Amino acid sequence: APEVVAAYERARMLCDRLGDTVDTFPILSGLASYYLVRAEHRSSQRIAEQCLEAAAGSARPEYRIDAERIHGYTQFFLGRFESARASLERCLEIYERHRGEALVFASVEHPVAAALALLPMVLWFLGRTSEALAREAEGKALADGLGHPYNVAFVSTWYAALRQLNGEFEASVKHAERAVELSGSHGFQWLAPAALHMALGQAALGERANGLALFQETLPKFKAAGADAFISYYLSGLARIQAAEDNHGDARATVEAALEHADSHSELFYQASLYQLRGELSNADPSLRSQADFERAIAIAREQGALAVELRAELSLHRLRQQRGEKENSTDRLRVLCQSCDPQADAKILGELSQVGVSPHPA
Repeated sequence: APEVVAAYERARMLCDRLGDTVDTFPILSGLASYYLVRAEHRSSQRIAEQCLEAAAGSARPEYRIDAERIHGYTQFFLGRFESARASLERCLEIYERHRGEALVFASVEHPVAAALALLPMVLWFLGRTSEALAREAEGKALADGLGHPYNVAFVSTWYAALRQLNGEFEASVKHAERAVELSGSHGFQWLAPAALHMALGQAALGERANGLALFQETLPKFKAAGADAFISYYLSGLARIQAAEDNHGDARATVEAALEHADSHSELFYQASLYQLRGELSNADPSLRSQADFERAIAIAREQGALAVELRAELSLHRLRQQRGEKENSTDRLRVLCQSCDPQADAKILGELSQVGVSPHPA
């Protein structure tokens, strides 16, 4: 809500007048979270940098822990996966060094649980799926052990997205159901995003009518609350439902809207996947060019270090060349990516790789 940022900015102005006699970190932390949820990712990044500076000058380890968590989130949304990983892991390292101390955090949102909510997804994009799933188990155990349902709903929502990315839709729906149940019982803001993940998971499992109905009911509520983060991902899920219903025109329009959101908000973590999806949708219409989209997806993923996405985009391009009867063989590049990525890709990708004669194996 606009009143939130107005209150924070007023508080920051008063703190500036008071100078060094007052602690500004909680205000900066709140502002960074506000802009993150609003998908104003450049603003969130700028304030996250200020959080790091403020925490570095503080004697409180809680601030250093939280500052790294905030910075990791901003880096993720900007598609800077390696930087996000480094910050989130520093958050965990600082916490471990001070674990025996009486740490007091300013929010019910535990920053370490928050770091472990996002870190598995970051690792997945980097092609490190085994690590991602191990961190997921660690985060689930921590959230359950904290004894507060908010943190359980938090991590469960993110893990629903992680399992979707990895093609494990039953596991995704289970995580989403847990988050929906807790959020509905306690009035947490995770109700809408968890319901959106549940809708996409249901649709992927064949319950397209139920999934689409839940999605169309929930997305307007999510946006009406002022939230814009993750919209590019949610719209990609809607496009896949539309494509499965043979509404390819609507699906392409939805992907265009997702790409526009990604560009206007600098929400870049899913940008490469959106170009790959647009290429797949265009591939159904010979009059449209899909190769350029696949090549752009590969270039973005390579720049971001998103090996998991690069592998999938390369596979799409390889299949397109096969369909056209082109002699160029890209299986060598697929093998290199498989050797660089974790072997625990989702079953669908493993099957598709096998069909083109590529067998993934550990690096």
